Amino acid sequence: MVGGSEINSGLYHRTPADILESWRAGFQVEALTEQDLAPHFVACEQELSVSLLPESAPAASLKLQDGATRLGWSCLEVPRWFRYKGSNNDRGARQSMSKTLIPRFLKAGGRLLPCTRVGKIKRAGEKWSLQAQHSTGELQVDSETLFVCGGAVQSPALLRRSGINQNIGDSLQLHPTIKLVAKFSEIVNTADMGVPVHQVKEFAPRLSFGCSVSSAPYLALGMLDHPQFSREVREDWPRMANYYAMITPEGRGTVRPLPGFRDALVRYRLTQKDRRDLAEGLRKLSELLFEAGAV
Repeated sequence: MVGGSEINSGLYHRTPADILESWRAGFQVEALTEQDLAPHFVACEQELSVSLLPESAPAASLKLQDGATRLGWSCLEVPRWFRYKGSNNDRGARQSMSKTLIPRFLKAGGRLLPCTRVGKIKRAGEKWSLQAQHSTGELQVDSETLFVCGGAVQSPALLRRSGINQNIGDSLQLHPTIKLVAKFSEIVNTADMGVPVHQVKEFAPRLSFGCSVSSAPYLALGMLDHPQFSREVREDWPRMANYYAMITPEGRGTVRPLPGFRDALVRYRLTQKDRRDLAEGLRKLSELLFEAGAV
């Protein structure tokens, strides 16, 4: 949540019931049902001011809703961790960790060590020992309890660098995504639009559709393989937006640290079904956007 809240758009979903059940059954975790976690979901939502938009969504977002309505597909506005003042044209403020839980942590006596990279961890008696490189030099941190929260790539990379290898870095999962740039006859985009909030879940969890960040540089990036349209993007970007089709794949990947390299080697394999789902997602997303008025 830390990285996602600081960098991304703050879109919020509770963990789906089927995912909780797979974790409960696969890892023999007690008290992991929706009912068990409901008080914790509510506490997080209150702390982060998770809410819907106080006014109409951006036009690019509403295009998803329009297209889905015409096709009879399920579409929803995804709540975000934003706080609004209630005034006109209030864009809200993202309630990231640096504005919410981290200040509480510091007030309670916690310490942050920025510019620190942990190279290895090891068990030292009843404690954990972390070997790290700080901006001021080498650093060792000892603790009774250790949480490794480095994300889907850096967590297994750190564990494997530390000699903790069993079943580590062998089952990377992510959501392969295919994007397209849609152009409309009317203006749908503004410089301060941010990330639109609607998602189409008619075919979830296999397929999900949404609208991505659509600033002019990102639109130009999406058209790199089509340089003949570069001038059109520069001149007419307010009528364009980036949309995506995302799949829940069968494929898996691996994470392996490489001696002498700072970054880990990441491999990922798409199955034939994954490729078919991506193709179907692109077709259905295109159908939806043409229904919404894309030209």
